[in-house]
Amino acid sequence: MTKGVKIIACLILAVLLCLPGAAQAAKKKHKSNPAKAKAAAATVAKPPAPQPTSQAVLSLKETVYDSGVVMEGPPIEHVFEVQNPGKEALVIDSVRPGCGCTVARFDRTIPPGGSGKIVLTLDSKKVHGAYTKTATVSSNDTDHPSLRLTLRGVVKKLVEVEPQRLFLRGYKDEQPKGTVKIRSNLAEPLVIKSVSAEGLDGKADYQLKTLQDGKDYQVEILNRAGVGRYNGKLVLKTNSARLPAIEVQVYADITGDVGYFPNTLEMGRLSAGQQGQPGQVVTFWKNRGPDFQVGKVTYNQKRFDVEVRQQGARYMVYVRPRMENLKPGEIRDEVRIETTSADLPEVVVPIHGWIQ
Repeated sequence: MTKGVKIIACLILAVLLCLPGAAQAAKKKHKSNPAKAKAAAATVAKPPAPQPTSQAVLSLKETVYDSGVVMEGPPIEHVFEVQNPGKEALVIDSVRPGCGCTVARFDRTIPPGGSGKIVLTLDSKKVHGAYTKTATVSSNDTDHPSLRLTLRGVVKKLVEVEPQRLFLRGYKDEQPKGTVKIRSNLAEPLVIKSVSAEGLDGKADYQLKTLQDGKDYQVEILNRAGVGRYNGKLVLKTNSARLPAIEVQVYADITGDVGYFPNTLEMGRLSAGQQGQPGQVVTFWKNRGPDFQVGKVTYNQKRFDVEVRQQGARYMVYVRPRMENLKPGEIRDEVRIETTSADLPEVVVPIHGWIQ
């Protein structure tokens, strides 16, 4: 082919390509297939299929159980269902309740794909009102080696006693008093047949009042003792076989013109023959009224040394054991301290300790 022929052929080809039909054909030839492109994109975007875990898994349907409102008496028990969707055996090392009122039992080993139980039992007699109790589960699930189970709800007492511990505090001439309220939640009528006292004779008066037959009662207590501290309890006998007796602890701290502390000297455990024991101290102070003084102190001079010091309006009575004269065993003794206060003419303070 000559050079002129080649030039002519190139011009003809360029004209053909400029025609509309030729351009469309060229585009069609080079256009991608949409279906193939979509399939390719889907192949790229699709994540790899999840592989079943090879470890043990502790799976629970629930971790919190609400008992609602229940009556005191029967235990509150709930079964927590445990699943192990893993490929290794699930081993529950421990289930530790957060208090002594809850007990746990459980299936220690659960095979792959298997199920088991964790059972929590709450003693309803040891809780009152709204409660929340927990237990901590430890296992070989490496993603969740520790988790918490919860029991919650409200326990109603068979008989509500408020307060269960009564404190009488105040000056002797103000006649400190208190009231204990009793309300029954029993289906049958509650009858309080009698009220008696232990450790309160001559120190406090008490009286039972009926507010609503078979339902509501109250006991009023009035201090009759002088300055000092004492404790005892009231015992209320009832007609209920489920609750034959109700006990109320009573604590009194009656104040006068002069106060003191403590009411017992606890020496603790001492080593026989060891010198330089620090001992204990009884402190006296004025609450009101005229000034006072600490006078005569009576004690076992063979077993103790006693020293009285004054610091401003306060008096300190130091009691130190004479270790050379004390034999191994329990110490039970007392020290009598007289004052010039008409409210507190004498104090008897017990001494307790142990020589080892």
